[in-house]
Amino acid sequence: MPAYHRLDLGVNLHKEKKWGEATWSFGLYNAYNRQNPFYLDFGYLKNGNEKVLKQISLFPIIPSVNYSFKF
Repeated sequence: MPAYHRLDLGVNLHKEKKWGEATWSFGLYNAYNRQNPFYLDFGYLKNGNEKVLKQISLFPIIPSVNYSFKF
């Protein structure tokens, strides 16, 4: 299988409030949108004569946002 590599990024912003602490979290899964192999599958070209190995990829760039409050 081809090499698998991804970059995940995240940042947390904390803010003290009167009744506790608020936290905003922002993140990116697979930040540079690399098409990593999930599995390989045998298939045929459009002419139907030649068998080829195809790479199946999942999970492009996925952003995330979270808010939490501790009191």
